[in-house]
Amino acid sequence: MSDARRLLLHRPQDMLFVPVDLVNLTQRRGRLVVEDQARPGLVVFHLPPQHVAEVSADTVADAAPGRAAWSSGSTTLAFTVPPGRPGVGFDVGDLLDWAALGLRCLPPGGKPDDDDPRALDGQPVTAIEFPTRLLLTPEGPVAWTSHAAPVDLDGRTELWHTFLKAEDGGDLSLRAFAVPPGRPDHGEPLLPLKPQDLQDIVTLTTATDIADYVPVPLIAHRFLLTPLGATVELGGVWDDPALDRAVEQGRPLGNLRGYQHTSGLGRDQLVRLVKVGRLCTGHRATVVDTYERRFETSPDGTSTVAYLRKRTYVTVREPEVRYDAAAVGYENDGRDMPFTSLRITDTRTPEVAGVDSSRPFVVPVDNAMSPYRFTLIGTDREGRRVTLRAPLVFYPDNVTGQDAINDYQGRDAALRTADLAGQVVALAQPPGEAAGATALPVTSLVLTLAKAPKHPLKALPVMAGAKVRVPALEHVTNTGGETMVALATPYVQQGPGARPGGSFLSVVDEHLKPADLPLAFGPQNVGGLARPDVRINEITSLAGPLPGAMTGVQDAVPADLKKAFGDARLLGTVSLGDLLGPVPPFDPAKVRDLADDQVENLLASAGLPVPVLRSFEDPATLKRVVRYLWTPKLQNVGDLGFIDVSKATLALEARTEVSPDGLAASQVTGLLKNLKLDFAGMIGVSAEKLSFVSRPGSKPDVSASGIEMSFQGALEFVNDLREVLPKDGFGSGAFVDVSPRGIRAGYSLALPPLAIGVFSLTNMVLAAELSVPFDDEPFRFRFALSERHKPFNVSIAPFSGGGFLAITVRGDKPELIEGALEFGGSAAINLGIAEGGVSLMAGIYFALGPDKVLISGYVRCSGHLSVLGIVTVSVEFYLALSYEKISEGGKKFPEVYGEGTLTVSVRIAFFSKSVSLHLERRFRGDEGDPPFSQFVGPDDWNQYCLAFAA
Repeated sequence: MSDARRLLLHRPQDMLFVPVDLVNLTQRRGRLVVEDQARPGLVVFHLPPQHVAEVSADTVADAAPGRAAWSSGSTTLAFTVPPGRPGVGFDVGDLLDWAALGLRCLPPGGKPDDDDPRALDGQPVTAIEFPTRLLLTPEGPVAWTSHAAPVDLDGRTELWHTFLKAEDGGDLSLRAFAVPPGRPDHGEPLLPLKPQDLQDIVTLTTATDIADYVPVPLIAHRFLLTPLGATVELGGVWDDPALDRAVEQGRPLGNLRGYQHTSGLGRDQLVRLVKVGRLCTGHRATVVDTYERRFETSPDGTSTVAYLRKRTYVTVREPEVRYDAAAVGYENDGRDMPFTSLRITDTRTPEVAGVDSSRPFVVPVDNAMSPYRFTLIGTDREGRRVTLRAPLVFYPDNVTGQDAINDYQGRDAALRTADLAGQVVALAQPPGEAAGATALPVTSLVLTLAKAPKHPLKALPVMAGAKVRVPALEHVTNTGGETMVALATPYVQQGPGARPGGSFLSVVDEHLKPADLPLAFGPQNVGGLARPDVRINEITSLAGPLPGAMTGVQDAVPADLKKAFGDARLLGTVSLGDLLGPVPPFDPAKVRDLADDQVENLLASAGLPVPVLRSFEDPATLKRVVRYLWTPKLQNVGDLGFIDVSKATLALEARTEVSPDGLAASQVTGLLKNLKLDFAGMIGVSAEKLSFVSRPGSKPDVSASGIEMSFQGALEFVNDLREVLPKDGFGSGAFVDVSPRGIRAGYSLALPPLAIGVFSLTNMVLAAELSVPFDDEPFRFRFALSERHKPFNVSIAPFSGGGFLAITVRGDKPELIEGALEFGGSAAINLGIAEGGVSLMAGIYFALGPDKVLISGYVRCSGHLSVLGIVTVSVEFYLALSYEKISEGGKKFPEVYGEGTLTVSVRIAFFSKSVSLHLERRFRGDEGDPPFSQFVGPDDWNQYCLAFAA
């Protein structure tokens, strides 16, 4: 406006102070007339700031003096003097009479100048800045009411003001057309109107490029402009579905849908913002932020403070959401969402604090110290209704799809967990007609968001994990039957029939990572015969809890089964997983209601190749019965040559009964048939039947029958004595002892003396003993041919000797093999004048153990000669040599120890003299001795080789 001339309207009585620009106007005869008739003349009034933006506070204690506030820019009122008119009076009263002037506004759909939003084509337009940093312009014909002269009332002058209203007297329509650029963005989170809110108001009142959307202006019930600021009551509501569709189609539109503003003399009395979005469950919701002027006494009680207090609450506009997979676009037919619908009962929350409604937030209470827990009614896949209490996240409309998924998954698990307090929920679609097969008591449910492209949020909740109580595990694990689970991947991807057993849940840890639940039976409960420990990691609808390797049945391989059974042992030694063969197809449903009279048949027929854990209520006794049944298929696998299970069968049953008053009684039954053992290739043991019944607090009922022993290899000679041994070593004359420590069975048999010519064998005893402990120790077998303290005796003419042999096997490894043998002879001569004698004895002892090897031998030679009883000479020579391998400091060292003694005695008449020579040496090797390569380098070796090359 280079041709503009400025006037100043200044009237102190009513505080009027308004600069006025005159454009294309000149003064003639006391009036302002248009100079250039080709264009209109303009009268532009620059009113002082009409609004002060103040930060809010939550309490009067926060509203300390000096809190930040920002003044708005000036308001521009542009009026036109049409060409050909007689002009405008030049005094103050004429200039303030705007009835004869035409208001110059930005036309609908018009775009202000880029460098100056208060101008169109370089000429000013009406731009009322209210609130701070938002430019408004009236829409439609308007009327101004103002006083040309000061108004005195009872000696007081009324503040100058102008009242803007619709020409027909109705409510005034206003459009927000711009946010002034180049103004500082205070970025103050406590301001009622954020920059995004201001831009949203501009879009909602002026945008014409949104499909099917008609811009809706702000409606003002009162709009006064004064030198001290505006007194305003205005607001707008934008509830057009076209806006939701625009957001769904990716238009960057904010979530403001309601706005109410009341201000007095430029200071806010009430600001209410309604912002729409959706809760993480998909329910349509709004956040209502209310800023209201409060007058309260300061904390020190000395003054009254007027401050803007912010109050926020959330309302639910869509109480129920249905999760029909086709309607919302769930993947995998929505199988990972256990609920078909969720209804929110509390449609308005208590006051919340400390949130920014333009960003995702967890709805809080208690001054944002804890999340608000909504109450929801869920309908599961079998139609039962359950109550959930859960914190929910609010997402503004501009946060959808993957952005919402990333935000939700990044939050702490406690904020994604719904409490169900043990209510029964069908977590998966039951197979066929098996109602209730997938229903479990649920303590809590962990949610996550998954893609739902047909829903406005583009993401909806699914189950990430759940803490459930599995009744079948309640009395046989230390978890009380409560464990974390997630929906099994095969079920989610393929449906209830993905696995023959109906697997639908996988065991996970607290971080929702794959895990397993150890099902361990104490050795005191299973008699040491077999520990059917198993690691449960899947829950099936037909067979109950199972190892994951068995849920596929036809896909299970021995390697997977070995992992599933972990440290489960047979006879305390052999890994049960090493003996399990492939799982044949079977029908788990046949054991769901297995009667007691069928148990013996099941155990005898090996008809249940996977462990099945079932829980049911006995209608006769009203007791809760938990049954664990298993008859696995065994096979010889790998390098286990000492055990042969090719014809063996193993059957186990554990039964727990819990009465209504909480008392529990349990019983474990086991049966092992046709087992063969081979100890070091020398002794074979076969057992036709080993069985036990164990009850807590009582002695196990153990029986063994059909046990036979045979000797092989180096001990095959014992078979020649079979006629003196009983055919059944554990029959009459043998012993079977059951104690709290375990089972001992065996025999000890003394053989009669055997004399054949000059050969004599006496004091021969054969002993064998098999022990099966009740603790974690492996079984032990010992065979002995006489004992060290009572060796056998053998003689052949003048030669005699003795010895013993004992072999102890612990599990599949020799524990100790030891033996000794001594043999020798003597001779004497008498020639009358001289007599003498000589003797020679030799012996050897050996011992072989896991950490010790000992071999010891000796030679003792002695002789004497006496002449006429006057001179006597005696000589004795002793030599002992021992080899031993000992462990020290974690290393094994070989050691050789030698000792020799030579004693010469001479007696002449009454005089005697003895001389002894003693020698002792010890040699120890070292595993740390340097090797050949450390003594001879590559150059030395090459030189050595070249010396012989010719």
